[in-house]
Amino acid sequence: MKKTIKSLLAIAIAAFAFAACSDVPKPDSYNENAGQPTEDVGEATGTGTASDPFNIAAAVKVCIDAGATETTEKYYVKGIAMSESTADAQYGNVTFDMADNTDAKAKLKAYRVKGSDGNKLKEGYEIKAGDEIIIYGPLMNYSGTYENGNNTIIVSHNGKDTNGNPYVAPADPDQPKGTGEETNPFNVAAAVAKCTQTGETATTDKFYITGIADTDYTVDSNKNVTVNIVDKAGCMQKFTLYRVKAKDGKGIKEGYKINKGDVLVVYGPVVNYKGNTPETATGAYLVSVNGNEPEVDGGGGGGGEGTPVATFTNGDFETWVDGLPTGWKSACSASTATLAQSTDVHGGNFSCTITGDASKNVRLAYKELDLEAGTYTFSFWVKRTTTDVAQVRPGYVPVTEGTAGSYKYGDYATLGDGWQQVSYSFTLDAATTVCLVVMNPKASSYSSGKDVLIDDATLVKN
Repeated sequence: MKKTIKSLLAIAIAAFAFAACSDVPKPDSYNENAGQPTEDVGEATGTGTASDPFNIAAAVKVCIDAGATETTEKYYVKGIAMSESTADAQYGNVTFDMADNTDAKAKLKAYRVKGSDGNKLKEGYEIKAGDEIIIYGPLMNYSGTYENGNNTIIVSHNGKDTNGNPYVAPADPDQPKGTGEETNPFNVAAAVAKCTQTGETATTDKFYITGIADTDYTVDSNKNVTVNIVDKAGCMQKFTLYRVKAKDGKGIKEGYKINKGDVLVVYGPVVNYKGNTPETATGAYLVSVNGNEPEVDGGGGGGGEGTPVATFTNGDFETWVDGLPTGWKSACSASTATLAQSTDVHGGNFSCTITGDASKNVRLAYKELDLEAGTYTFSFWVKRTTTDVAQVRPGYVPVTEGTAGSYKYGDYATLGDGWQQVSYSFTLDAATTVCLVVMNPKASSYSSGKDVLIDDATLVKN
C-alpha cells in the first residue's frame, strides 16, 4: 500500500513538473529543426558543386551529419533569403536565414557571410527577404542551428556577384589525380585533399604539384613567388604557392613574370594553414613555368652564390675550443642556445647540435660581424635529430654598442630526416654590426623544441 501511494505521488510530481516546464519560454537560440531526422527536412537536391548547388534541404542534411565540427569540404548552397540584413562598416558581413521557399520547414542560417571576393561587403549592402542567394563555404550544426562555417562567401545575389557583376558559375574542381611524384604530380584537387588530411602541421614528405596560375604575378625584391594555382580556369578550388623560390633556395629574378594560365610545377611539403588555406610549407620551390626553370636572380638569394665574407669563418664547425665552436658565440644577448659537438655531419668531421628547449625559443648566434652596406645571403645545412616535427628560422640582429636590437627573420624551414639547405637573404642600407642567428623554436603545433644539427654555413655578399 505504501509503495502504491509513493508511486502515485511520484507520478503526480512529475506531471506537475512537466506542466510547469512547458510554460517556460524557449531561449532565443532554440531551433525547431534541431535533432530532426534527415527525412523530415524536405527533398534534398543538388551535389553541392558550382554547376549543381545544394538546395537548403540538402545543405541541412549535411549539417546534421557534420555535427558541431564544420565540414572540411566547401559546398555551393542555393536558396531564398527569409530575413533581411545590412552590412555595417565594422564587420562588413551579413547574417540571414535561407530556405527553399516560404513554406519550407528546413532553414539554413547564412552566418556572417562575406563578399564574393572574400573581403568585407560595402557598408549598407542589403539582403532583402525573397532575394535569391548562392553561398559557398563549409557547413555545420552549431548548437542546434544549421549554418555555414568560417570563410563563407556570397557568390551570387539575384544573379550578380556582390560587386554587381553578372554571376558566372565557376568550373567544378577535377577529381584528385596523381601520386605526388615527379613523373605523376598531384593536381590541385589532390594537393588540397592531402592538405585537408594533413591539417595544420606541415608534412615531412615532399610532393610535386601542378596547376595553372589563377592570376598574373611579378616577382618583387623578395625574390619569391606567391600565387594561387587551379586545375582549370574559373575553378574556385585553389592551392597557394606561398613565397616559393627556385631550387636550392636561390632567389627568383626580380621582375620575372608569371601570367594567368601559365602551367606551374612546385615541389615541397604542404600544409593546411590555419585549417582553411591549402598551401606550400617552408622548403618548397618552383620547379618550372610552362616547362622551363624560372629565371634565377643574378644577385643570388641562396645557394652560396656571391663573394664569401672573409671575416666569417668556421662555418664548417671543424674548430672547437672549450666545448664551443670557434666564432659561434656572441658577446650580446643573441646567443641563448646550448651547443654541443656532433659527428653526424653534412661534410667534414663535425657539426653543431643546437639543443632545443620545449618552453622557449633558443638561438645559435655567430659572433658580431661588421658588414658594409649591401645584400647578403646566409646559408647552412640542417637536419632534425628525432622523428618529431621540427623547424628552424634563419635571421640576424643589428648590434649597437653591445646591445642586440630587433631581430630580423626569414621564413621557418620545416625539417626532414635528411640534411637540407636553408638560405636567407637580407639587405643592409648602411654599414652595420650584426649577429647571424638560427632559431630553434619551442614546442608548438609545428615544432617540438628538440635538438637540431647545423653544418657547412656560409655568408656571401651578393
